Amino acid sequence: MLFDRYDVNNIEVHDLGLSKYMNIKSALNLHTGGRFSSYYAGKINMNVVERLINKLMRTEKWTGKKYSAYKIAREAFEIIETKTKQNPVQILINAIENAGPREEVTRLKYGGIAVPKSVDVSPSRRLDEALRNIAIGATNSSFKNKKSIINCLADEIMLAAKNDASSYAVSKKEEMHSMMRFPASCSAPASILSGTFTFISVSNLLESAVLIGTQHERVILGVLPSFLIVRCGSAGLFRSCTILHGS
Repeated sequence: MLFDRYDVNNIEVHDLGLSKYMNIKSALNLHTGGRFSSYYAGKINMNVVERLINKLMRTEKWTGKKYSAYKIAREAFEIIETKTKQNPVQILINAIENAGPREEVTRLKYGGIAVPKSVDVSPSRRLDEALRNIAIGATNSSFKNKKSIINCLADEIMLAAKNDASSYAVSKKEEMHSMMRFPASCSAPASILSGTFTFISVSNLLESAVLIGTQHERVILGVLPSFLIVRCGSAGLFRSCTILHGS
C-alpha cells in the first residue's frame, strides 16, 4: 500500500526497459532519509513516488520541505483517483513511460566542427528526466496561477499519462526528439565554403570515409549529416576518393 490507501500489487509496467529501475513496492513511510545515497545506483531501491516527492523539492520554495511535498503528492493522487476512477500509481507509471526521452543529442567534434549526434538514453536517466520534468511542469504551471500546485501536479500527471503534447514533460521529450531528427547545425559554416574545400553530398550520414592519397594532399576535416568535408591539395584537384558507407 502507498499512502495507506493505494494497492500496488496489480500495477503494470509496460515498458520493459524501465521495469528494472521502477520501484513500486509498498511503503508505509515514503522517507528513506538518503540511506541509499552511498550505494551504486541506489536510487533503484527508492520508491518511485518518493522520488517524485524529492523532485518537487528542487525549487527554492519547497527546498527541504519534505512533509509539504508529501502532502502535495498525496492530495494530487486523490484528485487523480477522483477524476480517472483508476489507481493513481498506475497513472503515474503511464506518465513516466510517456515522458521519458529515448534519444538525446550530444555534440561531437570533427576537426574543430561541432556535429550533433543522437545517442540512446539509459533507462535510469529516462526515469530521472521523466520525474524531473513532471515536477518542473507542475511547479511552472502553478506560478502566478490561481490553481494550486496540487491541482497542477495532478493535471501534469494525467496529461502525461495520455501522452498529451500540452503536458510539459511530454513536450520536452518531443522537443528533444525533434532536435535529433532536425539538427540545428546541418548546414556547413560559411567560413569554410571558400578556399580549397570540396563538398561531396551523400544520401546518408557517413559513418566512415577513406581517402586514397598522401596525407598532405587530402585530409578529412569533418562529417556533417549530409556532407563529407574534404580539403584538397594545392591544385584543387580531387583525383581519387573511396567512400565507405557504414552499415
